[in-house]
Amino acid sequence: MPPTAIADELRNAAQLLRQGKRDAAHAIVARVLQAHPASPDAHWFMSGLQFEAGHLDQALDSLRTTLRLDPDRAPAYGLRGEIMLRLGRLDEAEQAFRKALALYHAHLPSAWNLGYLLLQRQRAREALALVDGYLGEGFRTPGLMMLKGQALMALGDPHAAARAFEALLQVAPSDVQGKIGHAAALVECGDPLRAERVARATLAGAQPLPEARFVLARSLLAQNRLDEAVDELRVAVRTRPDYIVAQTNLAELLWMQTGDVDRATAEIDAALRQRPELDGLRIAKGRLLEGAQFPQRAVEAMLGCRSLRGHGNAFDACIAIAQAAIKFDPEQALHYARRALGQAPDNRVALATCCSALLGTGGTDEATRIAERLRRADPADCHALALQAIALRLQGDPRYHEIYDYRCVMPTLIDTPPGWPDLRHYLVDLAAGLRKLHVHHAHPVFQSLRGGSQVDLRFDRVEDPAVKAFPLAIDGPIRRYMSSIEAGDESWRKRNTGAYRLSGAWTVRLRPHGHHVNHVHPDGWLSSACYIELPGLGDDAGHAGWIQFGQPGMPTHPALAPEHFVKPEPGLLALFPSYMWHGTVPFEGPPESARMTIAFDVVPV
Repeated sequence: MPPTAIADELRNAAQLLRQGKRDAAHAIVARVLQAHPASPDAHWFMSGLQFEAGHLDQALDSLRTTLRLDPDRAPAYGLRGEIMLRLGRLDEAEQAFRKALALYHAHLPSAWNLGYLLLQRQRAREALALVDGYLGEGFRTPGLMMLKGQALMALGDPHAAARAFEALLQVAPSDVQGKIGHAAALVECGDPLRAERVARATLAGAQPLPEARFVLARSLLAQNRLDEAVDELRVAVRTRPDYIVAQTNLAELLWMQTGDVDRATAEIDAALRQRPELDGLRIAKGRLLEGAQFPQRAVEAMLGCRSLRGHGNAFDACIAIAQAAIKFDPEQALHYARRALGQAPDNRVALATCCSALLGTGGTDEATRIAERLRRADPADCHALALQAIALRLQGDPRYHEIYDYRCVMPTLIDTPPGWPDLRHYLVDLAAGLRKLHVHHAHPVFQSLRGGSQVDLRFDRVEDPAVKAFPLAIDGPIRRYMSSIEAGDESWRKRNTGAYRLSGAWTVRLRPHGHHVNHVHPDGWLSSACYIELPGLGDDAGHAGWIQFGQPGMPTHPALAPEHFVKPEPGLLALFPSYMWHGTVPFEGPPESARMTIAFDVVPV
């Protein structure tokens, strides 16, 4: 068969494929390959057919032959990258997309896939640089413009993201995903009413659009219309049971409203009865059970993941099981952490999880080596520094006291912001403003709080004057702390620039017998606890209600006790390095009493 005849046959196959006659197209390509096994075009066509049919191993074989016969075929590397994405082999996927773009810079499917992959891998800044490069060269496709908005959202710049989505909608006014992205950005910009209008207009079409339902629910949550938000989330997950982020948000919201973990996971359980193969939902349920203080039930739920029995990549399941098991069975945690490391030997989460498990099983020397490895790769990693400190303390290494120098824990009163005659009057107004924000019953999942409620604070969005003035009240103490730093880990001190920004703030309403489990703040540099209202404060002997430092948040062998305490008082702000393990000693009091605090993280700029 001459080359022209091969081309004609493949064109016929393509025509049949467009008509939906996949089997007939496959028969033609197979016939061509039988007659001309050295045709790269025929192998390339076959790889696409196999990919679309879900036969990924066969598609890879066809691609290998294609690239052996035609090493410079950029789209073949692009398809290889897509296959690797589906298989969860992300490093190989990234290599394939980059090879495709090196061969043919304008291969936009590979550019989009690479940007998507970078976002998946939490490398949003790289994704944004990639997309901006292509947009700057005139490749203003809706897909690339969508990626720009998503990257900006991931980088915490919703205002720029909203502008990016608006630019996309100017190019493609009917782009549904662009409208949903725009609504999501508006929620984060503090404009939930406009976000609600955009989401409802998007839902006015005939499509079910669970993503739009999810964003609508987020806009309703921002308006404290909780029951309506629950209804929208239920519609979203019943439309698409494998919509994990919506399932997780619904379960968290129901948990915080009711404190009933079975009610919270009811929709997840219903979806798993229909689709038992959805490991992502099992993991989501397990993480919620863990956060609700049922780690053993969490592990039991996640042991049902099919990936653990060889059906797909088990990394996520192994990590989630290990992180839950650390709290009650470090040996089991170590088994699954090592299994995860076997699949991704350089993964930082797997390394840190393995390190934590080793500290609970007596493997201190290996834990020290892992913590030091993590710190060499990223000296600013607070969690790695916290793990290293525990290992050094268990070994009796004097370097521990260089890291955990409690002169770094500095209690001070906040300043009185303009508009109030003194601190006492300000604290009364601040407590009243904060009480209006606490509408949930139970603590959020994945947080250190137990026995209370927690609300994120965005000072640019709140209307209450006392809450809005809080950044002014803490500015002086933060700056004085930064100017006086002399102790603590050297790499931590070196990050001090004398300038800062708040990287997160939240308020906690703690009921009697409530507390914060011991934890660190891995995304901070400087952390805090500011006491606003303090009924039920215990006496000095028992440290009830005090903040404690030095006791790890997971079992160690041998067990370690807290080393340092700070007694709260109204208006007191305790500032300390984010890598220091800290928690709250439970306190007693009448059922109606509660204590109100604000906490925040600081990072240098």
